[in-house]
Amino acid sequence: MQAARRDRLESAKTGFDMGIPFNELNRVFDLGFKSLPWGNTGFLPSRLVAAGSLQQSAAPAAPKSVEGGPKSDEGGPKLTKAGQL
Repeated sequence: MQAARRDRLESAKTGFDMGIPFNELNRVFDLGFKSLPWGNTGFLPSRLVAAGSLQQSAAPAAPKSVEGGPKSDEGGPKLTKAGQL
């Protein structure tokens, strides 16, 4: 019985990591937790945010130009379409 619960929790964690809301996982896997106020919202890790969807305040600032160093349009990390460096 404990192994079955452990398997359900592991499956729920996998679903949560994919952005499925906690309350939905709790219901589907019958985990027995109380419904949470924030539990109807899905969350994704920041590493899975698509490139171009970052807010301006969250994007890293380009380094300032230093004599002999990279220009402001040349410096900083380059993101791929998937948002990876």
